[in-house]
Amino acid sequence: MSVTWKDERRTLGELIPWQRNPRQIRQRNAERLVDSVQSFGQVEPLIVGPSNELYNGHQRLAVLMQAYGPEYAVDVRVASRELDEKEREKLTVYLHKGATGEFDLDALANNFELSELVDWGFEPFELGIGDFVIESADNNTKDDGSDDDDDGGDLKDLYGRWDVPDALWASDNDWGVPLLDINMQAKAFDQPWQIWGSVARTTRMAGTWLFYTTDDRYEALWRDPSGILNTSCVAAVEPNFSAYSNMPKAVALWQVYRKRWIAKWWQSYGVRVWVDLNVAQEHYDVNMLGIPSGWKAFATRGYSDRIDNTHMEYEQAKRIAGDDVTPLFLVYGGGKAVKAECQRMGWLWLQENMDTGKGLEV
Repeated sequence: MSVTWKDERRTLGELIPWQRNPRQIRQRNAERLVDSVQSFGQVEPLIVGPSNELYNGHQRLAVLMQAYGPEYAVDVRVASRELDEKEREKLTVYLHKGATGEFDLDALANNFELSELVDWGFEPFELGIGDFVIESADNNTKDDGSDDDDDGGDLKDLYGRWDVPDALWASDNDWGVPLLDINMQAKAFDQPWQIWGSVARTTRMAGTWLFYTTDDRYEALWRDPSGILNTSCVAAVEPNFSAYSNMPKAVALWQVYRKRWIAKWWQSYGVRVWVDLNVAQEHYDVNMLGIPSGWKAFATRGYSDRIDNTHMEYEQAKRIAGDDVTPLFLVYGGGKAVKAECQRMGWLWLQENMDTGKGLEV
């Protein structure tokens, strides 16, 4: 049966996304999408079915919802009948790949500025050029007095919250706490290191991130953990979501779930992980969920008045690492007493310094 279409209006909150939608969008493209709407308005309508099921426009829906909220009204094209799953699959591919035109690269090169094309969404490889061509063109437009710093200081975001999936990971427990990838555990303590939030989050930091800081930083990290990826780090300690002795077990389980989920997602992008052991003794059992047998890279927070707890955490690390295996055991902070104990035990100790990330001692 053929389909006819009519133009109507809907609020974003009325639209029902397709759970199997295969399209995705990166942070930089999402920002361009917002800029496009602000510059030109809504040029293309969203495509929906008679019951407001969304057929096309999922990325626009996500970006506009974030920017304007569920009451924001948009133009839609409404189908005269509901499409079945196979029709939705076919329409999605047709609209974005199978029945669309292609750019004439020669025409683009001859009539457009290359740097602007990249700013508007093209990747250099799509234009048949390298990054250095764009950089050279940009440098030629700088004032003579500009400071051309080539140390890789600040980064443009490569990833954003739109890249973070609503995902389930494989688990070894009944609670669904993600099972870490043992092949992506830290092999050594890669330098330099920083405490997350102690420097600008657009700073390149090709070492190790630690998260022994205040919990308010973790809430933002849970909403969007992509910032770590944009720093090009080698490794990260799991975020130390607090699990205090007076917390109900259910709350502690939620805290462990969140840090392990984030760590697992980072691993999927190539970041090596240190397992965080810094939880109250009452929650040691919960904190073991999702750590595979044979894991060897562990970190904790040192406290001069709780050195016995650090020893208990080291015993956990040894049990998980296995017989005749010496785990990598990192202790952050705690002062002279903790430092002395780390030296006696052969643990890696980091001096607490939230500004410079220096003070590595073994």
